[in-house]
Amino acid sequence: MIPQDANVPEFAQILSSQAKEAFSPDIPDNVKDYITKIIYEFINLAGKALNDDQENNYTMQQTQIICQLVGEWMFHKGIDNFKNEIPDEFWKPILQQIAFAVYETARRDILGGADLDTIINNAENAVNSSYEQMITQLEQTNKLKKSKEEILSQSNLNDYVEENHAKENTLSEDQEETEKRYMTLALYLKNFPPEKVAKLVKNLNTEEKGHIMTYIRMDDLEQRVDPILYNQYLEKFHNSLPKVQEKKLKQNIMNKINKAFSDVEKENILEYFAGERTNVKNFIMRAYSGKIFDEGDDNAMFSPELRDVIVDYIAQCDFST
Repeated sequence: MIPQDANVPEFAQILSSQAKEAFSPDIPDNVKDYITKIIYEFINLAGKALNDDQENNYTMQQTQIICQLVGEWMFHKGIDNFKNEIPDEFWKPILQQIAFAVYETARRDILGGADLDTIINNAENAVNSSYEQMITQLEQTNKLKKSKEEILSQSNLNDYVEENHAKENTLSEDQEETEKRYMTLALYLKNFPPEKVAKLVKNLNTEEKGHIMTYIRMDDLEQRVDPILYNQYLEKFHNSLPKVQEKKLKQNIMNKINKAFSDVEKENILEYFAGERTNVKNFIMRAYSGKIFDEGDDNAMFSPELRDVIVDYIAQCDFST
């Protein structure tokens, strides 16, 4: 079984969304859509199979490794199917066979205590063997437009690695800055329990989540992060959290109110706003008493936008007249 808080559908969505950004320009939209749906579908199937395994308990990391390997190979072999001009009615059977091979190989290695490099290498060997078997069957029934040798020499994984290596050497300063930020956040989150990580990143977009979750799984992440930048980025991240932003907003509002009501007697406030509606006067007196954010019927009557308008109005009042 997998941990109760292992949200495989969310993980599948992150990886399928990452795939959308990773396709090369020569892949048609309909092929992109097909492959991303397959990634999502088969990752979920892998997660369900792990959860149905009552004899073994899988950690969060083990669950993610298996699911990610399934997703990544659906991406690469899905593209190989297209580039090799394999008839599309055979795409899903091929990918299904590969997904099963990856799942079983990775699961066996993880339960056997293999290291990550071994798990990845064995999964790739299982993919190559499974793909060759499927291509051989199609060749024997004359279903292929290309030769078996030409098809097996095509590897999107190799193309992908070469392309990304070239990209890494030509990253703009902005891109490098963004990647450093992702790695820093990943390092910060790495030792948190999964449920805490989920809460902290829930307001980030899908692409940002995907990058951060990828870096969290890096074994050498600590060596990649500059200690000086670590503190700088953490401060920015902390300031972007909803609770921090809300606290700053409340403090800004209270500063306006305190400045407006400084050295003003309560009787003067009541007299100044005597003509206002009762609920507005009650709201203003709450503000005067520093209780503007307390629970209460009067506060509930005002939206944040209207509350800000009233506060700005208070800030502009001249109580000396």
